[in-house]
Amino acid sequence: MGVGIHPSFKASGRGGFLLSKGPEHIRELLSVALGSGDSANPFQDEGLGEWFIFDPMDLSTFAPIQDRIKDIFADFESEDLAALQQRPDNLKIIETAEGEAAIMVYVIDLETDSKYTLGVTGSKNGLVVSVM
Repeated sequence: MGVGIHPSFKASGRGGFLLSKGPEHIRELLSVALGSGDSANPFQDEGLGEWFIFDPMDLSTFAPIQDRIKDIFADFESEDLAALQQRPDNLKIIETAEGEAAIMVYVIDLETDSKYTLGVTGSKNGLVVSVM
């Protein structure tokens, strides 16, 4: 089960950093990786940028997000954290409302072999990743 420091650096109540584990840890890593990547470093090209906030969400504009999720999970798999489940409906883009889209991400934890689902929802406010 993947374990890491909570990305918003919260205290644990015992004097250390709050740790996140399992699906919550992967959700937080994915959420950070799908962020805008805004940085003062001109040589750092991470994240998706903010273009999707200004474009209407539909099947064509959500496709780069789908590609980014595949890249992120390739990195997760190389680190033996998590992988995408082999199923035909994995990473399928669905339109949830006018101007909003979502992707269901079916994940397998490579340390525990447990399976779970993450939802990536996009709206005018940006991307939200949640454990389903």
